[in-house]
Amino acid sequence: MYVIRLGEPYPFNNITTGDEQARARLTENFFDVVYYLNPGPEEVQQWRRGPILYGVLEAAPGVPFVLVQFPAIHRVFDVPLQLRGSATGFGEAWAQLATNASLSFYLINASTNLVEGLRIVPVEAAFVRQVRAIGARQLAAYPDQASVLRAVEVAEQIPLRAMMGHVTWYTAE
Repeated sequence: MYVIRLGEPYPFNNITTGDEQARARLTENFFDVVYYLNPGPEEVQQWRRGPILYGVLEAAPGVPFVLVQFPAIHRVFDVPLQLRGSATGFGEAWAQLATNASLSFYLINASTNLVEGLRIVPVEAAFVRQVRAIGARQLAAYPDQASVLRAVEVAEQIPLRAMMGHVTWYTAE
């Protein structure tokens, strides 16, 4: 088991390209949203304490895109969830879990790989059901990780503004 702390290196997906990007990592508690950025002080502060809005869009059949918004700093990003390619059988088990869920939001410095922000928030049950249902459709529709990645590439062509208009937003304070 990993312990993730502010100011220490993020132990997964050790990416230090300096590029902004978002990733999701399935966990037994639901999933982690990992955002790589070269943040300023305001972004770090909002990540740690500001309101977070989140929602999900089925951007293509069986392809969930989670949208995350920090309204105080006008930052919005999306991150696709891929159940194929996780540990053998974990994606299938994950889609069936009925436990209470939490989202972990990690802000990682894109140049140093250090954790600059960390929030763990409970999520709305309706959001959990919606994400897990889309995930189950992904497992039924796509036989392998390569086919999911192709579907994600197509869905990534949808402009973020268009995605934002088609989600139900939930708030984490």
